[in-house]
Amino acid sequence: MSKNIINILGCICFIAMISCKKNKVDVPVDPAPTKTQLLVNKNWKLESLSLEVPYVSPFGTIQDVYGIIVRDCEKDNTYFFRENLTATGYENALKCNVTDSDSTNGNWTFIENDTKIVLALSNPLPIDTLTVTDLTTTQLRFRLDVSSLSFFAGQPEKRYATGHFAKQ
Repeated sequence: MSKNIINILGCICFIAMISCKKNKVDVPVDPAPTKTQLLVNKNWKLESLSLEVPYVSPFGTIQDVYGIIVRDCEKDNTYFFRENLTATGYENALKCNVTDSDSTNGNWTFIENDTKIVLALSNPLPIDTLTVTDLTTTQLRFRLDVSSLSFFAGQPEKRYATGHFAKQ
């Protein structure tokens, strides 16, 4: 009889365990930010620009073109993108020409499923269409066709550079 009582108590405990449900509380999950949300309402500064494949010139091999293409007076420039698809480039402290405006305005847009940014912003950098390789809250990494730059004139193959903007 004690065996039957133990079996009955075991069954009751087993049924009680599997029939108990924990109250599930739905915790709202923040959706991942969109590419636009990652890009807008921040100041971005160009930090690097390097050729994907080194260029051999009569003056030597060139890979890091940040110092060649981006003049010292442009290295402190920042760019601000807005949700309404406008952008502003700021000259900041170092101006290439004292008569330069403090800022220039233009437009931007994502294309090709948010994989490219097209810029229509007056600035001396050869940046008009960036292929976005990584975009986070603090970094915008990109690939850029630099074939049209004068020191590549006459080269049969396209030249690409990679670089990144950092959030300021």
